[in-house]
Amino acid sequence: GEPLSAISQAFGELCRMIVKKGAALCKEIEDALHAELKSEVYLLTQIIPDLKQVINQSTERANTSDDTTSEARQTSLNYAFRIFVRALSSHFSPLVFCFDDLQWA
Repeated sequence: GEPLSAISQAFGELCRMIVKKGAALCKEIEDALHAELKSEVYLLTQIIPDLKQVINQSTERANTSDDTTSEARQTSLNYAFRIFVRALSSHFSPLVFCFDDLQWA
């Protein structure tokens, strides 16, 4: 399987639920993400394509240097994901995901 595919599927399903709940919720989550991440939202849409439906736009790739190390990219992704989960958990409380045998995904 693809790396992070279980996470992508789980959060993709949640994104589809958010879209069904309406534009107001989508806008709140979009605003929260853009306030913290700005153009770095692109990092999340690469892993969770359904997020593009929530933020209701085609998110372009952030201007990043080709010199960015793999470690720096991973750090940026971890930060972006933490902000995303925080934005979601303010609307879905408690927010609980259970991943079994994640090492095999």
